[in-house]
Amino acid sequence: MIHGLLMAVLLAASPQATTYKMSGTVVREDKQDPSAAATQANQVRISGPSTMIVTIGAGGTFTFPSVRPGTYQLVVGPRITMSPMTVVVTDKDVADLRVVIPLSADVAGTVTVEGNGPRPRFQIVFTRVDVTGGNPINALASPTFTTSMAVGEYKMSVNGLPAGYSLKSATIGTADALNQSFKVAPGSPTALAIILGVSSPPPWVKVSGRVIGGVASSVSMSGTATLEALTAPVGRDGQFEFPMVLPGTYTARTVPAVVLAPITSITVGTSDLGNVELRIPPTWEVSGKITVRGNVPVPRVIFSLANAAATPNFVQGVASTTGNVSVPTNVGPDGTFKVILPEGERTISILPTSLPTGYAVDSFTYGAVDLLKNPIRVALNDTATIAIAVDATTVKPHTISGKVTGLLTTQGVRVVLQGGNLGTGVESPVAPDGSFGFTDIFPGNYSARLSLSGHVISAAVNVGNNDVANLVINYPRLFSIGAHVLVEGAGDNSIVPAITLEARSAAGSVIASSGSSTPLVLTIPDGEHRISVRSLPPGYTLKSMQYGTIDLQKAPLKVDGPITWEIVVRLEKARP
Repeated sequence: MIHGLLMAVLLAASPQATTYKMSGTVVREDKQDPSAAATQANQVRISGPSTMIVTIGAGGTFTFPSVRPGTYQLVVGPRITMSPMTVVVTDKDVADLRVVIPLSADVAGTVTVEGNGPRPRFQIVFTRVDVTGGNPINALASPTFTTSMAVGEYKMSVNGLPAGYSLKSATIGTADALNQSFKVAPGSPTALAIILGVSSPPPWVKVSGRVIGGVASSVSMSGTATLEALTAPVGRDGQFEFPMVLPGTYTARTVPAVVLAPITSITVGTSDLGNVELRIPPTWEVSGKITVRGNVPVPRVIFSLANAAATPNFVQGVASTTGNVSVPTNVGPDGTFKVILPEGERTISILPTSLPTGYAVDSFTYGAVDLLKNPIRVALNDTATIAIAVDATTVKPHTISGKVTGLLTTQGVRVVLQGGNLGTGVESPVAPDGSFGFTDIFPGNYSARLSLSGHVISAAVNVGNNDVANLVINYPRLFSIGAHVLVEGAGDNSIVPAITLEARSAAGSVIASSGSSTPLVLTIPDGEHRISVRSLPPGYTLKSMQYGTIDLQKAPLKVDGPITWEIVVRLEKARP
């Protein structure tokens, strides 16, 4: 395991801005193939005078062909489980770097607050105590979190815990993580439970107010003091109340969202805050129609609405502001649409990006008002409609053809083309040789996506003035399998401990599930895998583990096509 390894080439500096090659080999202590996408760490990234990323090749090799002199931090990712490696480039190539990815384990944590109070924003810090020179690992203390940590011995501390909160307990397995170090290793307990204590009186206050001018079902508040958004219902009289709000600055919004409704900033201090007003502007439904010259689909136009800048009005720490918003037309095949617009006068325009290549707006009116030159004025009970005329006589359709590689079977597989004016998209079946094709596609930007469960596999397509041929979509043959954990014998069946599923291939490579609570996700390549449960907390036993009709405690999980089942893990909790 390498921690902060300094590799330098100490020769005279080059008189010119010459670049050099940096190359080496990645080795994993878990014996997995470093180039496998399933490891979620098949790329090498360097950051310094410039930032570059390359994919790890066969045998773990990597090469950056053109690197400027300077000091770089090298990591393997995107899922990083190593300390950064320092590499210094001076006046010649840097070769034979050996980057070791240590054995790691996922620590799954939960944070709860006494009295079900709001969870504050703070950081959890894990520091190695069995080696020197390692960088601390920081984790944001969300209600549930997962942190990948190199195998070793750690102590835990916290940063940024606000006044009024205290760290009451932190346990991982049977270890008291507050007062003693704990070990992270394959098979060791990795479920960390943190409980925060609260002072008396508690650090939160009450925030109340009312919604004026419209209808809202609830009010949402988000801010820097907490990770989670706070939500309060709105009564019939428009009144709302948040009983537990930590001091800090928040943004309040009404739900459902209303076009150009003010975004209200609220500053909460150490005493209750009342009479907060959230104003919803009156709105009116406006009908419209898009007429197109040319044998082409109707464009899915998006409007941009602007409000004149206004000086924020501060009342009891509350400031209201507004800004530009986008309003989609959701136009039908016949060109008709309806949009909800706020009462009053404001500038309206058509977003250029919502018009396909070759489409040009001839006219844009609201009743007798030319919206290409004037703002729109909406009054309640208006009878005027929006009319848009578009010229697309020069636009011609094209074809897209290509091939899908890497599939185990093409049976039932389709390519879905989305973008432009295709709405939900059009589909093409994949032929036995992997080929697919689309016709009558107009210029624009599209995404060609495989209709398979698991990872989203897609390719970007730009259709200009010519047909698109030889589009290749490579399927990496990774399969995501959901796993649900059920507990029998518990008084509250909703209490599910944090566990990790482990898949071991015939070659010995090991892949762990992602997520810290049910459902888990296990992403594995095709083939046979032995499934096991890691980090089962004390007091629980594994009763069964099924994938369809397969008993995974007796037989391996075989992946050779689309995923049709979920893994069901049944645990039994010991009765007191």
